[in-house]
Amino acid sequence: MKNLHVFYLFLLLLPEMVNAEYIFSAPEEAAIQEISEQVLTEAYNNIGLKFSVKHFPNARSLLIANSGEIDGEVSRVEGLDKEFNNLIRIPVEINYIEGNSFVLNTNIKVSNWEDLRKYSLVCVNGIQFVRQNLQQLNINCNYVTAFSQALEMLQRGRVDIAVLPKINGVAAIKEAKATNISIIDQALIKMNLYHYLHKKNKEIIPALHSELIKMQANGRIAAIRKNYLENNGL
Repeated sequence: MKNLHVFYLFLLLLPEMVNAEYIFSAPEEAAIQEISEQVLTEAYNNIGLKFSVKHFPNARSLLIANSGEIDGEVSRVEGLDKEFNNLIRIPVEINYIEGNSFVLNTNIKVSNWEDLRKYSLVCVNGIQFVRQNLQQLNINCNYVTAFSQALEMLQRGRVDIAVLPKINGVAAIKEAKATNISIIDQALIKMNLYHYLHKKNKEIIPALHSELIKMQANGRIAAIRKNYLENNGL
């Protein structure tokens, strides 16, 4: 009943909110977020709202979203709202992310987090699922602010492995033309991504939630991801 009242409130407010622009943060150099951005651009448009994105270094993106300076975060893994408690997760999977190992030395074999322990690593700050899994096992990692920096450390031989989201890593390799870097196909983890709104925007949640459910059910979200990967050679 409470959710129904909120939905009716949204309908009352809708005339004032039509064409309102909502601005969200997303990490720089993160190809995976471009898929989420396409999903959300369509979803917001379908409920009469404008969606736009500002890009920041990975960790800073979360801080800005949580502060309320902008309207939320494009997409992140589940559980983020436990640490950044001004953010509200919309409980519909709009994308997914895989964590993989990137190497110069193709003799390196990695199939799980524990296998990383014997190697020197580089990670990108703000990739929460990488940090949390490594911290749980007390595995050290050198943290940088950008995917391009991680690849540069790997190419210079300063580390053995870059632990990165798969699509972001592959896109960064393509951008840098770093053909000597290989990906270990066995993923360390696969996690769903969700859209996060700052709590100041809770009035749009019912309509947005309903629209994302519809897009998931009719296959539109999956189609957007498939088209993006095909069009970008990923």
